Formats: sequence, C-alpha cells, structure tokens
Amino acid sequence: MLSVGRGFLGPVTKCSTALALGTLTPPLSVLSPQQHMLEIGQVPWNNQENCFFHNAFSKTSILNILKCYKEKINKQAKKKKKKKRRKKKKKKRRKKRKKKKKRKKRKKKAGPCCSPTHLEAQLQYHHQHHNLRCHYH
Repeated sequence: MLSVGRGFLGPVTKCSTALALGTLTPPLSVLSPQQHMLEIGQVPWNNQENCFFHNAFSKTSILNILKCYKEKINKQAKKKKKKKRRKKKKKKRRKKRKKKKKRKKRKKKAGPCCSPTHLEAQLQYHHQHHNLRCHYH
C-alpha cells in the first residue's frame, strides 16, 4: 500500500495506481527500448497492452517517483515556513524602527524649548522689545 501526502493510492500492483501517478511520471521517451522491455517483464499486471504506465514503469520506478514527489512537497513546505519567518522578522524590525522614531520625536519635543534657560531668554527678548509688564509674571 502507498500513500502520498494525504491522498491514498492503493496497492502498487494496480493499474489505477499508475494512472493516479500520471502527472508525476516522466514521458515515455525518457526510457530506452531495452528498459521498456525490462519494465514489461517486471510488472505482473494483467492488461499491460492498453496501459501506458505498465509499458513504462516497474514498481520501483513508481516508488521512486513517489519519493521525489514527497521530497518536493516537503521542500515547498520548508520554503513557505521560511518566507513566513522572514515576513515576521521584517514586521518586527519595522515596528522597532517606528518606535525609535517616535521616541526621538518625543525627546526633541521635550528638548531646549522647555528648559529654564530658554524660557529666560524668551522673557528677556519680550521685555526688551515691548517694554511692558510681562504676562508671564
């Protein structure tokens, strides 16, 4: 019995299994004529003449194809995970940068304009130019 991913493919010796693998099998031209003969000899299946896959593959070939298919699926899943992780990291970095900027802005706001020396200078300027009683007092 064979199973690929979540799909069940049934016994290997069944014609349906080979047909189910249709999308995964390489074209017939990949095999040499001697290989074709060998494959036909190895496969104890009944209606060999009208089954394209019987003429092309033995049980071992099908198993190899399945193995490749499984590996391919695993590789894709790994890639997806990696992409997700990268996205998460990017988001985190962006958030950090934003926070830093905000902090900088706040610091700037709380800077020299609120310091006592600066206020004094402002008052002095006001007195010099307006010669009136300052509303700050």
